[in-house]
Amino acid sequence: MKNTKLIWTLSLVIIAISFAMIGIHWNDLPEQVPMHFNLSGETDRWGAKSELFILPALGLGMWFLFKFLAKRAVKINPNKYGAKTPLQLEISKRFMAEMMLFVSLLLAIGVYSIMGIATGKHHNSTYMMAFIGIGLIFIFILYFVRLSNSSEQE
Repeated sequence: MKNTKLIWTLSLVIIAISFAMIGIHWNDLPEQVPMHFNLSGETDRWGAKSELFILPALGLGMWFLFKFLAKRAVKINPNKYGAKTPLQLEISKRFMAEMMLFVSLLLAIGVYSIMGIATGKHHNSTYMMAFIGIGLIFIFILYFVRLSNSSEQE
């Protein structure tokens, strides 16, 4: 659990890279970019290119929220319903850090995909990313539930 701080830093770096990607390619982007896709992968909402900043801003807001919750985990849940041991508490903090890393990666891939579609370099195949992302979230959760249960038995 020692590299949790590295995971938090890495997710923040990925969010910064998302902001930088938009800034670097700002002049290459058309005024209208795809902002939402249906399950067929077709664009069903267009928006101003400034709306691209919503994704990394959302990631930054989530980073601060997750970090706040991870630091206050003992005060929020003082071993009443969840973590019953220090190891379980560390596992829950690690879970929040890794979920934030995962979310920041998904948002960065979303920014990259939208920019690629807007400039004509990519096709509308982002719906697969959504299904893969949802599947990976469930795998992540199952892994940490198993890890938490095994620490409970120790």
